[in-house]
Amino acid sequence: MGEVPSLRFLIILPFLIDSLLLFIGIYFGAEQIRIIVRKASLLIFTSADTTAFHLFYYPMLAVFWIIFVVLYLYVVYLIASVLASPIYSMMADRTTRYLQARDHSNRPEIGAFALAVRMVWVSLARGVALLTIGGFLFAGSFVPGLNLVTTFVAFVLLAFDSADYAFEVHGFQLRDRFRFLRRHLVEFCGMGAFIGLTAFVPGLILFVMPFAVVGAASVVHSALNVDESKGARSATPKESS
Repeated sequence: MGEVPSLRFLIILPFLIDSLLLFIGIYFGAEQIRIIVRKASLLIFTSADTTAFHLFYYPMLAVFWIIFVVLYLYVVYLIASVLASPIYSMMADRTTRYLQARDHSNRPEIGAFALAVRMVWVSLARGVALLTIGGFLFAGSFVPGLNLVTTFVAFVLLAFDSADYAFEVHGFQLRDRFRFLRRHLVEFCGMGAFIGLTAFVPGLILFVMPFAVVGAASVVHSALNVDESKGARSATPKESS
């Protein structure tokens, strides 16, 4: 794809935001989890010096740590998506401009500042929606068999979420975005599968998101070119309005 001007500097900023949020959460959360588990254990055992206490305390501490890490990573993702939304919008905008200049194609012009401001509000609304959907998917993950489906759906939603900045650059309305998702579901499933691979390393998905935003902008641009060549671009803002 070539090198997009100033993109390397923008990619560093979300890394700093994610790292700061992770440090704050782990620094303050570690001590709180230890205190909570210890107090709960002392409600069951009268002394902290017994073997039974240690056999109960340390496994429970590990379980609570796993739950905390999973939930906190999701919360960090939502918070970072709001805080870094102006940065992501600029990344998607510059990537799209670069690709369109390369391919000599045009799109509706949206001011960079107006786009960044609008994406903050869009990210807030999207964060609330993802938090609600994530709750149902998290509950479904405890059902054997269904957990595989809910996990994959969650990753596809993350892929769709990473493309939201490119959709905003192109001026897509909500209906346009879901039409695009239906037409290019295979591409989003592929992106979701790639994002799913990052789940094997806890927290890696946070640092992959800047690259996912740039990649999604490229996928959206290429898919729109394919739609245009097939005469299927009826879901773009120009024709749907």
